Amino acid sequence: MKVDFEIVKLDKKWQGIATISVLSIIAIGMVGVWAQQKDEGVQETREQVANLKKIASPKVKESKIGDPLGTIGKTTDPAYAPIMTLIEQQAYQGTILLVRDGKAVWQQGFGEMAPGKVYDPDAPIALTSISKNVTAYLLQKELTRKKMSLDTSLAEFYPDLPGAHETTLRDLIRMDAPYQGAGYAPNEMSEEEYTAYYLGNLTYGVKPEKWKYNATNYQILTGVLHKLTNKSYDELVAQDIKPKYQILSVDEFEKAHNRPIAINREGEAKKFNPQRFKREMGTGNSFMSAWETYRLISDEIQGANLTTTEFSDLTKPREGKPNGYAAGMYKRDYGYHIHGQLQSFEPSIVLDDSGKNGVVLFSNRATGNLDYDLAKPIFDIWMTMK
Repeated sequence: MKVDFEIVKLDKKWQGIATISVLSIIAIGMVGVWAQQKDEGVQETREQVANLKKIASPKVKESKIGDPLGTIGKTTDPAYAPIMTLIEQQAYQGTILLVRDGKAVWQQGFGEMAPGKVYDPDAPIALTSISKNVTAYLLQKELTRKKMSLDTSLAEFYPDLPGAHETTLRDLIRMDAPYQGAGYAPNEMSEEEYTAYYLGNLTYGVKPEKWKYNATNYQILTGVLHKLTNKSYDELVAQDIKPKYQILSVDEFEKAHNRPIAINREGEAKKFNPQRFKREMGTGNSFMSAWETYRLISDEIQGANLTTTEFSDLTKPREGKPNGYAAGMYKRDYGYHIHGQLQSFEPSIVLDDSGKNGVVLFSNRATGNLDYDLAKPIFDIWMTMK
């Protein structure tokens, strides 16, 4: 609003009063504008919160992102001496998190995340094959929204794909479908181009009697997700996971200030290659910290993001294989075993049936056997400690 005013010829006293009055009017106007902007900002924030609330299903419990844990407990505590012995014997490098009753009791960083830089126990690393659990979770959410089940035929989405009419989504979730791929894409592509490359270069064989790990099944599932939603993988992660958990895409991880450098088995630093992770779309292209990953998996088990019925159906192994694989997890007599390795990153998680107690190891120096050499032995000790 433009204000025209004129100060007539007055003596100095009245000129001063007039000037003060004009300045007062201007100040009041500025306060009014600031108040209006503040109200608009509050309203915008309220709308953002409301939009986030719409994402969460009313049928499941809520889970919130917490603050970084930092170091918890002491390595010199005599109670942890047996665990420290195993760690030293393996020359372990990375994060170790011990959880009891759903709470972080002990978390330490060992070795270096970069030359001369002490390992940050809250550092994210590649989820590697644990990303397949993220894919399974996203699929289950979409199937629930569309009132479909894991017993839906693959032909519903890819009728011309070899073996599609003999394959269900449940077969793919369990890695039971006998598909063979032509290997990973050698060049950087778009998400749709990766999917077209993988689905255009696979064959369908005979279902083996003995189960074998087969990532091609999850490359197909990533395509199914796109068919169901017409959204990219990163968009689905942002929609269904990021509001509750700190999870990073390849590009976000590359920019992270606390990104560990991967060390190969010869002790040499590996240069981060984004394409090696982007081509693992739906099978190894997500990054999280040990604590955030524990929260995600534990919440799934306890019904805090999927219902307990959905989780039970999603992770049900094939008939006659009670300790089998499904949804990125291995069911065991003691609970759950989750593991992966990629580009010298190696995460390993061992949890009891409740999901409330267990061990999480996130290493930037892969050995290939971190789960059996260290994670499970530490879990066995941890479950006997009071």
